[in-house]
Amino acid sequence: MRELLLQQIVYEARNVIPNTGQQRAIDAPIDGILNVTAGAGTGKTSVLVDRYLKLMRDDEVPPEKILALKAAAEMRHRIHKAVRDEMPEAVPSLYGAWIMNFHQFGFRLIKENAPALGINPDVGVMSPTEFNRIKALLARRFTDGTIEGFPTDFGGEIPSPRKVDNYFTLFFNVAKKARDDMIDVEDLQASITKDDRPGYRAWVSAIIAVARAYEDELRMRNLIDFSDMITVPARGLRDNAGLRERFANRFDHILVDEFQDTSAAQNELIRILSGGDFSRVTVVGDDKQSIYRWRDARVENIREFPGKREHLNVNYRSHQAILDLAHEFI
Repeated sequence: MRELLLQQIVYEARNVIPNTGQQRAIDAPIDGILNVTAGAGTGKTSVLVDRYLKLMRDDEVPPEKILALKAAAEMRHRIHKAVRDEMPEAVPSLYGAWIMNFHQFGFRLIKENAPALGINPDVGVMSPTEFNRIKALLARRFTDGTIEGFPTDFGGEIPSPRKVDNYFTLFFNVAKKARDDMIDVEDLQASITKDDRPGYRAWVSAIIAVARAYEDELRMRNLIDFSDMITVPARGLRDNAGLRERFANRFDHILVDEFQDTSAAQNELIRILSGGDFSRVTVVGDDKQSIYRWRDARVENIREFPGKREHLNVNYRSHQAILDLAHEFI
C-alpha cells in the first residue's frame, strides 16, 4: 500500500513538474526537428500538451499556426483543459485550432482547397456500405470481362472459372494498396518491361485496369475513400506549386503523437507541410508499440525520422520490477 501511495504521489507530481527528459523535449527550439521516443506510461502525450502550451505562451505562436495531430481525440481534450487551467484568456483562440487526427485534418484541407485539388467542394466520404457495393460491382464487371483495359487472355495464362473470384480479390487488394501508398498507375505501367513474361505483364495490366475502374466509380459518385483523405492532400501539395506555396508558412510548428502508427502517405504529408525536410516538427512515439501494420502503419517512420532525439524512460504507469520482468520475458 505504501508503494502504491508513493507511486500515486509521484504521478500527481509529474502532472505539475515534468522530469528532466520531458522538460528538454518541451523546451526544444521551435525551428528544430525533434524525435521523442518513449515507452508506455512515460507521459508522451503530456509532453506534447506542455509543448503546445510552451509554443503559445513563450513563443507567442497563435493556435491557428500550430498543427497538432494524433489518432484519437485525447490530445484535443487535454490541450483545451490545459489552456483553460493555465491560460484562460486564450481559450477563444482554440476554436479554430488545428488539433485533430490525420483524417480530420486531410478532409478539412480538401474541403477548404477543393478547387486547387480538382475536387468538387461537395465531395463526400465513402461509407463501408458504399465501398462494398462498388467492390461487388467491379467484381461482376471483372467476371463479365467489361472492365476497360483488362487483359482478357491473362497473357495466355487464363485462370479456371472457380479461381476468377480469387483473382479479382487479389487484383483489387493490390490496386487498393497501391492507391493507399501513393503509387500511381502510371508508375505501375512504367515498371513493365518487354523482358517480363506475358503472364506477369497481364497481371500488372489487370491491377492497373481495376485501379482505374475503382477511381472512375468514386469520381462518378463524387466520393473519396478513407485513404484519399491523406493521399489527396499529399499529392496536391506535392504536385500543385500554388497550393504548396500557400501552405509553406501555414504552420509555425507541427506536433505529431503516436508517430510509429503513421503510414507512408501520412509521413509524406508531414514532410511536405514542413517544407520538405521536417523542420519545425516534433514527433513522439514508441517503436515497440506499433500494432497497426494492417492499416498501413510504418514503424520505420519514427526509426528513420531525422533531427534531435530525446528518449523518455521514466514510467509512471507501472513498477520498474514489472517492466523489467515483461521486457525479459519478451
